[in-house]
Amino acid sequence: MSAAPRAGAPHVAGIVLAGGRSRRFGSDKLAAPYTGGSVLDAALLAVAEVVGEVLVSIGPTADPPPLPAGLRVPVRFVRDAEEAGGPLAALPGALEATAAPLVLVTAGDAPHLPRGVAYALLDALTGPGPARPGLTVGGDRGRAVAAALLLGGSFQQLPFALRRDPALRAVIRLLAEGERRILPLFVSLGATGVPEEAWRREDPDGLALRDVDVPADLADLP
Repeated sequence: MSAAPRAGAPHVAGIVLAGGRSRRFGSDKLAAPYTGGSVLDAALLAVAEVVGEVLVSIGPTADPPPLPAGLRVPVRFVRDAEEAGGPLAALPGALEATAAPLVLVTAGDAPHLPRGVAYALLDALTGPGPARPGLTVGGDRGRAVAAALLLGGSFQQLPFALRRDPALRAVIRLLAEGERRILPLFVSLGATGVPEEAWRREDPDGLALRDVDVPADLADLP
């Protein structure tokens, strides 16, 4: 069984969803100051630690945001086909823009993606890496086409990992059927869930699941 790819792997792309409107925040939450940069800067730097390239999905008419210093991988901007169409509608353009067979999808308003959590998602697709022999996921480990984190037995919408080709076909079909939610994509692809006890060993405080919707969310982050 192959080991999961590690930092800088050219066959893993990161997709950062950054096309929302920040209605509840009151201003552009992705530009809000955080840890010496912005919320989006932190999200980009986190995902760049474990992928070979990053695709940032932005609104159809949005100005590309500035990029943080210190990024070690190529970053490209991809425009959403719909204005504020939701995460599912943002995926086709980003998936079509990369040739990487594996993708790791996260939110631009989620500034923390611990490496161990990212690796757990990728390991669920490719099989456990040599540093993670005890990872326990579904019986289809190494053959899954999608993986998401489980919390209380339920799939969480972000972050998640996909095999590009089958995911792109499923996304296009679901959008044609009028779907805009992420969870039906997991159902369609028969996603594997990374158990809570597994990913919390890497992220005890659940930072990977904490996004910024209102200013108080930002104040509560470390």
